[in-house]
Amino acid sequence: MDWNDYIYPIELDYNKQLLAKTVARIKNWPMYSADRGKTFFSTHRDIYFPINAEAIKIKNSLIQSTTFSFSCVQPGNQTGWHFDANRGCTLILPIDSNPHLIRFKIDNQELDYYYTGPVLTNANVMHNGINHLKQDRYNLLFHFDDSYQNVISSVKDGKFVTIWNQDYNICLLCDFPIIKQYYNTHSDQNTASVIITDDKELAERSNVFTILLGSKSDRVTSITFDQSDEIDIMDAIKFILYSSSTIQHIGLK
Repeated sequence: MDWNDYIYPIELDYNKQLLAKTVARIKNWPMYSADRGKTFFSTHRDIYFPINAEAIKIKNSLIQSTTFSFSCVQPGNQTGWHFDANRGCTLILPIDSNPHLIRFKIDNQELDYYYTGPVLTNANVMHNGINHLKQDRYNLLFHFDDSYQNVISSVKDGKFVTIWNQDYNICLLCDFPIIKQYYNTHSDQNTASVIITDDKELAERSNVFTILLGSKSDRVTSITFDQSDEIDIMDAIKFILYSSSTIQHIGLK
């Protein structure tokens, strides 16, 4: 048996930390029911088209994908045996760091496969996602209408992910790993279109658009925060960058 006929490891960079912080804060997960909660297909939960910057960023980099969703399987539960008649394959990105278990039915046998990184799964083979752990199992799923074999060919031919990235040309002058990874920042002030810093003096003498983190300023846009989560700070930066008007100050608590 060749596992590549059923599941295929994929190399793909993504911000697992940012996704993990996001899904851990979700309180309301919809469940699969056709009768308003009287009966359920399974305890597996999905949120289709989640409004999340990192998920959308990955979606935009995948050339052929269609729908995408956050997936949660609670401890000791499973998705249930199924195959996906309406799609050819699914890209699974594990969000938590634990080994994930997917079980296949192949030639009248049930076979287990554990993964810790992105995998492409053959949606037309009977399978079951099982949470064997004592904590929630989170995945980010991207679905493809094209066949499993054709999508694997696109991976091998370098046509699975676009080579083009949106570049805000941000110079980051403070220690903020999530900002650095998400925006692909650099440290050259002379070529930057935007500067993000926690140095108030530097921010106020800057000649380019600057966002000051950690203290308030009357001269530049600033974000202050008290025990705020990194996601909230990221969202504040995005709001400032996307706004059609000038934001003077955002205070987070």
